[in-house]
Amino acid sequence: MKLLTFFLFLGAFTLQSFANVYLVKNLNLPRISGPRFFFATEGRVLLTIFGTLLFIYLLSGLWSWHLVILFLVISQLAVILGTVLNAALGSSSEKSRSRISAAMGEIGLNHPIIYTLSNFLAGFTLLGFLVAAAVAHFRYAWGSQPLYIAAVKYTLIGMIFVPNIQIWGRMAAILSSEDLDEDTRQQVLINQLADLLSYAIFISLALWAFGVGAGPLPATLATVANTFSARVSIVVLAFPMLLFMLPYWIGTQRGSRFRSKLVSKRRDFTATLADILKTPLAASYIPAISNLHTQVRVELTDTMQSSEIMKFHSANLDNPPPALTYSKPFVEASQDLDPRFRHVDELIKFDAELQQITADLTAQPPLRVIRAAERWSKKYEIRKKELNIEIKSSSNTRPVVLLAVGTLLSALISSILSDVGKTAWSTIATGTTHK
Repeated sequence: MKLLTFFLFLGAFTLQSFANVYLVKNLNLPRISGPRFFFATEGRVLLTIFGTLLFIYLLSGLWSWHLVILFLVISQLAVILGTVLNAALGSSSEKSRSRISAAMGEIGLNHPIIYTLSNFLAGFTLLGFLVAAAVAHFRYAWGSQPLYIAAVKYTLIGMIFVPNIQIWGRMAAILSSEDLDEDTRQQVLINQLADLLSYAIFISLALWAFGVGAGPLPATLATVANTFSARVSIVVLAFPMLLFMLPYWIGTQRGSRFRSKLVSKRRDFTATLADILKTPLAASYIPAISNLHTQVRVELTDTMQSSEIMKFHSANLDNPPPALTYSKPFVEASQDLDPRFRHVDELIKFDAELQQITADLTAQPPLRVIRAAERWSKKYEIRKKELNIEIKSSSNTRPVVLLAVGTLLSALISSILSDVGKTAWSTIATGTTHK
């Protein structure tokens, strides 16, 4: 009997893994939207819930329709919450989703060793889960309370924490990124807060299972249903605050400074050109503009070499290196959301204008060179003022509002899910099954 159920567990685990990979690939398509996006998202949620509960059943014999209904209700609330918040704040878009995928790909490109090491550790830990599950399955009596407890612990670690810790880490890195636009950053935060409903209940359940809520196990199993744990509530609250809210706040500050820095560089180039052209010394124009041209080319080269992802802006766009092939459609679909690409576009445009000005001044008769330069200078004085306005408008109050709303929402969800996790654990702790 046990041998059969364990082989069924391995089969279900394999099918769940392949199904999850398929759904992730669909979610990462560059232009997925509408019903296809909804069903792919919903499929992952249901796969996580039913997969986790099915594995617990196949390992221990524990099945509770109370748990199934509880997890399903919470997961659907998460989907509704995310949809409502994205619709209300207008942050959800295909372009932003492509930007998220491009940013995730860039993490792997810029940090290949860390990326490979994290994948190796995840695979090693997953193998450890299978071994621990096998040991517990054959060690304890089928349908016994110790087996219930072991199955819940190992399944939560193997199916919830190990697969998602990498995703959570990458999302935290994306949220804190300086080159992410604020609409996309907002969408990432909303999606993670919505997912908090689905995953925080597993976290709360795991905390109760490992004795954080009620002290040593199994001595307190009989009284767990009447126990309130401030520790569980605090840990569940700390989860979104440290992984999502803090990186979001850091990212908004870094992003604002980064965009201001890029615009400031273009403003300084523009101001320098305006000053050169205002100087009533015809012989100085061409050498000074040539020197400015060199500075612009250096800045352009530095920006192009700042990240592997910037190779998509080169003349080799249609033939990127093999490591970049996967990211190509996502980068192409969301280039205008990346301030670095806009910076490069503006520098290329400005460099072409320098060549145009040089050609115009060179073609002018000596007596008209200064007057021609003055006409050009007026254009760049106006542009300098426009860039100053853009620098001032790069910061906004939206992050403060979102942080306040997110903090209150996280606190509310955490306090509720702490009790939900306790309810789920009391069902497991008493060995109650409802088949």
